[in-house]
Amino acid sequence: MSAVTVVTLTRRLHPFEGRSLQVLGSMRRHGAAELLVVLPDGSKRLIPAAWTDLEQPAAAGEDAAGTLGSVPDLLRLRL
Repeated sequence: MSAVTVVTLTRRLHPFEGRSLQVLGSMRRHGAAELLVVLPDGSKRLIPAAWTDLEQPAAAGEDAAGTLGSVPDLLRLRL
């Protein structure tokens, strides 16, 4: 893991989603990377690196908005 000093929390619906957090350190536990970050209130918390912009989704074409389908596809389903 590189010496990243700040990450942005990207976990959807998390209270601090979109906030930049200072990274104090990192470790691997149970095969997953975790970061020790400073929360906006000054407390420290260990969070999965997957919750941050440090680990991007594998497929760039993934729809982040969570679209169920196109309008014509959804209209066909109602019949």
